[in-house]
Amino acid sequence: MNRYQLLANGFAAIVLSFVMSGCEGCSEAPLPEPNADWIESASLDFGRLPHWDPTGGSLVFGDDSPGRVGLWVWDITGAPTRPADNLPPHNWDYRWSPDGRKIAFTSPVALEDSLGGVWMIDVATREKRQLYPEGRDVAWTDSGRSLVFRIDSPRLGVTGLYGLGLSDTTAPYLIADGGMLPQASSRGNLIAFSVGEINAQLFVINLAAASPMPSPVGPTGALQWAWSGNGDYLYMVINRYGSGLNRGVIWKYSANGAGAVDSIVSYAAFPSSDRTGSKLVYAQSSSGRWVGIWFKESGRDDVIVARYGVNPEIDANSNRVALNASEGGIRIYERVR
Repeated sequence: MNRYQLLANGFAAIVLSFVMSGCEGCSEAPLPEPNADWIESASLDFGRLPHWDPTGGSLVFGDDSPGRVGLWVWDITGAPTRPADNLPPHNWDYRWSPDGRKIAFTSPVALEDSLGGVWMIDVATREKRQLYPEGRDVAWTDSGRSLVFRIDSPRLGVTGLYGLGLSDTTAPYLIADGGMLPQASSRGNLIAFSVGEINAQLFVINLAAASPMPSPVGPTGALQWAWSGNGDYLYMVINRYGSGLNRGVIWKYSANGAGAVDSIVSYAAFPSSDRTGSKLVYAQSSSGRWVGIWFKESGRDDVIVARYGVNPEIDANSNRVALNASEGGIRIYERVR
């Protein structure tokens, strides 16, 4: 089971390890009712790990239930459809291109089956194309003309992070050893990735630099990370397993300033930011259980959007939140005022 399957299953083997260890200092008060500014506006009884396109108009999500295995695209108003026919299995790492016209993902199929590696789908034409026979954890660069992904067991070369132009047949080697879960900023060719599995260190590299060198970001213990829509900020979850410090703390890193890192909220996971970086949704935890999806806006108190759920993602305009319902399926919550 790969890291994205763990993510889609609620991080059963990773995230819940710090949640189940307790939540010292968390309130045991009854969970409040969802804020009246947010209402449930749409739902599906299947699907997990939804991602909004750059305009916030459609979702791509995955599923692994019988009869529904594969990738799906949903415009919220109609029924979800498959973006292309006869796709290979996905690695839960599907990503929209910056212009929202394509979806990249990787497949865990063995090399000898000739269907593994990096794939791309043109949503309008439904054309699918295998770009490279190896790789996982794929991310688009800000230009939308190239991809970054990790190779664990390359036939040639070494384990690490690789880059690939959409018309290239070879993938240049970028980063040694590290390169776990690369996440690309929407501008500046900034790529965030971790080195190490436990108490990992987060790094950011500018691929546009003459001699790209990764820079460490924040304290060790990076578990999850996501860029704001404009690429100015990187939100990360810090969890030091060994020491118990910084357990489930979401931090905010500024890519434009002096690299300052500020703690935002504790006992939380799955951060997702809007286009500007001023709004954030996250899943809260307390005493070993998830206790709702929350919305944070600069200068205001946090409010609860939904009492249950994981994997929230806010759309580009901060008007809607997609999440996995606790009982299964996808729920859409809309901000009505």
